[in-house]
Amino acid sequence: MATTGLLSLPLELFELVASSLPRIEDLFSLASTCTQLRAYVTGISPRMVLRAAAASNLFQPSPLLATAVAREVGQWARLSDKNERKLAVVVAHLGVQGIVGLALQHCGLPWERVRQLQSLKFSLISPVQDLVDKYIGYKSFMKHDRRTPDEPYTKLELRAYLKYETSDTLFHLVLYGELFAPDFEPVLNGDKTARKLSVATRLEFIKYCIPDHKCFTFAYPGPDPRRATRRIGPYKYGVRDHRLEKIPCSNRALSSLIQNIGPLYRALRARADVSEFDDKFEEKVYSQEGFDANKCRSVESFNSDRSRSLQRVRKKVPALQRPPPHWPGDSEWVDTFEEVWQQLLLESIMLCQGLDGLGMLVSGSQDLWLDRIREWKKKIAKLDQKPATTIVVGKSTYEYPCLLLDLCICVA
Repeated sequence: MATTGLLSLPLELFELVASSLPRIEDLFSLASTCTQLRAYVTGISPRMVLRAAAASNLFQPSPLLATAVAREVGQWARLSDKNERKLAVVVAHLGVQGIVGLALQHCGLPWERVRQLQSLKFSLISPVQDLVDKYIGYKSFMKHDRRTPDEPYTKLELRAYLKYETSDTLFHLVLYGELFAPDFEPVLNGDKTARKLSVATRLEFIKYCIPDHKCFTFAYPGPDPRRATRRIGPYKYGVRDHRLEKIPCSNRALSSLIQNIGPLYRALRARADVSEFDDKFEEKVYSQEGFDANKCRSVESFNSDRSRSLQRVRKKVPALQRPPPHWPGDSEWVDTFEEVWQQLLLESIMLCQGLDGLGMLVSGSQDLWLDRIREWKKKIAKLDQKPATTIVVGKSTYEYPCLLLDLCICVA
């Protein structure tokens, strides 16, 4: 007897039927019906799968879907300067949701990746989220950064510092890695012709996707447009109506998390029998001004600093005149990172491996990364000279994705 119903349809017609299903849960239900329908669902176009995923509540917290498509969006942006400019504009205005919007227009989400995300939520994301809560949660802050009894924190200061979600902080780390991690390969392989996303694009992502009221120190265009922050996205209201304190301190939360999980990466390198390029890396780097991630400032103090900054800018930069490309470099800052550039490169690579890279922080998945860590160490040791640097408002960062320095520049 001839097969009838959905099983008799060719894949093209089946996709038309599947496109009428509003959510990704419907595709999961369809795929669980029988083997043949599962094969049909697996063959659905990635763009259709992404549309169904974007309309669903299954991928929560909300940045999870953005992390799933960020690598594809980054590869699309590397195709041309026009694409990269569009990426920078979209993340500035729409933040993390803008990445999903670009993916809906230009990329997709394979069904196999959807299945992986379902398992990663429990095998990687949940265990690492527990670590994040341990290191930068409210109790940790009160335990390690308590003032003396005669100088207690005000409610405004606590709200200004602690207004961030630890789940968002984790996804900020993952998103940065998914977007920019491919730029490490040209550096490790000595390929100077490969196109990388620029420092300006990385800073745009940090300012508007990892917002912090300290990022609003310089009004646009400011002393350097790459550092200056416009009144768009999370900063739309500026300092009006006392809304500045409502901006989360996501930048400093992520900086604090990086400093806390550094020893975990060091232990993993020791397990892989990989020696350190510099045993005093943390001591040299985190003693620099700008890395005091636990320092808390009131909004009033911030507003006062910003007013003085604007006065300096108005004196130095006449109206309607393009500001200079950068400030003179901070010699102490530059010298420090020239001294530890190999160790910083290795730390940055391990830190910025995206969603799958969270496996380096989970005991059951660490063995899968040991060979790759050894390979990274060998390639870095063979580099004849340090990667190129860029000066932004007196602070240097590298042409490769250096999250630690990028974060510090945006709150400098």
